Formats: sequence, C-alpha cells, structure tokens
Amino acid sequence: MTIDEIYQDIAEQMSPVIYLSGKTSTGKSTFGRKLRDELGYQVIELEAILLEIVKKNELDEQTTFRKVLYDAGEFEAKALFFNATDRIIGDALANGRPVVIEGAVANVETLQRILQPAPKLLFLYFHPTSTEVYTRNLTKRFMESSEESYGGLPLKFWQLIDDVEFKTFCRTRELTENLNASIKQYALNSQKESLIRLEEFRQKFENIIVVEVQ
Repeated sequence: MTIDEIYQDIAEQMSPVIYLSGKTSTGKSTFGRKLRDELGYQVIELEAILLEIVKKNELDEQTTFRKVLYDAGEFEAKALFFNATDRIIGDALANGRPVVIEGAVANVETLQRILQPAPKLLFLYFHPTSTEVYTRNLTKRFMESSEESYGGLPLKFWQLIDDVEFKTFCRTRELTENLNASIKQYALNSQKESLIRLEEFRQKFENIIVVEVQ
C-alpha cells in the first residue's frame, strides 16, 4: 500500500493502537506526526525514549542504541528502556486516546517485549522501495548530525562514513562526493536488509501491512 492509501484507511477506521516499523529514515516519524496533527493520535517515539535514557545515564549513544534495538539478551540499559516503555504505553492506553508507537526496532524479541502492553494493534512496516527517495531521506538526517549526536542513524551507517571526513563535515556542513557515495551505498544495503527484517517480523506478528516508500 502507499502512504496515502493507508492514511485513508486509518482515517476511516481509527485503529486504537498503531505500530510504525521499518528501517531508519523511511518516513515513520513524519507519518506519525500527520496522524497526531490531523487525526488526534498520541505519538510515542521509542528512539526519543531511549535517547532520554542515554542522556540521563550518560551512556554512549551509538553503543546503547545498537545493544537495545538490535542485540538479544538482557542488560541494564534495555531494562531501563522496557520500564520506560511499559509506563508510557500503559499510561497512553489508559487515557483512551488512539496511540501511535513509532520506532525502528530490529530485534524481534525486543519488539515483542516493547509491544507487550498493546497486544492488539495495526502493524505498519515502511519499506524503502525507491533508492532515490531513501537516499534523500538519509542525507537529510545525516545533515542534522554532529560530533555530539549521530542523529539516530545506526552503526552500520556510520561504519561507511570516514571519521576524518565526518569531522570536516561537522565544521563545514558540506557534503563531499565520498560522503554522498557512502550514504547511497548504505541506502542500497539497507533496502536489502529491510526485506530480510520484514520476513523475520512476519514469523512473529500477524497481518503486517507493508507501506511502500516511493
């Protein structure tokens, strides 16, 4: 389905709980804000919750995001995250207002645990079908990054970015040919990974609706 098609369906049915999944920079946050502003949904941003935990506990942003959203197993940062999501999602559902939960969680078991307080939901998966659009979205997010904050972009993205070149970019805010090439390469890699992640989710969640970002 396209974004416009799924929006129309939601506007007509007003599903009480919606989860927006998919790779980073596929438009999940923008769509969530549209549902908030036009249909009155409360939006819960999982990455914003995790970033608050990172700042409060003075944790390394990249390492914590990777471990919590990608890795299996139990550890302190993930426990803090679960406590926060349980409280925030539980409070939102208790208020009776329609809720959107948004965030690119890669680990299936972690996602199941996060969504535990909301067993009945509409699961939307945003897949980047257009390389051009996806590269543009990633570039926009990269432009918002700095040496103090990596803009929520994953470790696999930063592994393609040269450290020295990034430090120069932080001073000049100019995109070089190499940086553009690295961003496009990540977009291509991420498109393939997106399909793999989708199949993993389908093994654990029923009735996933794929939203084509094009």
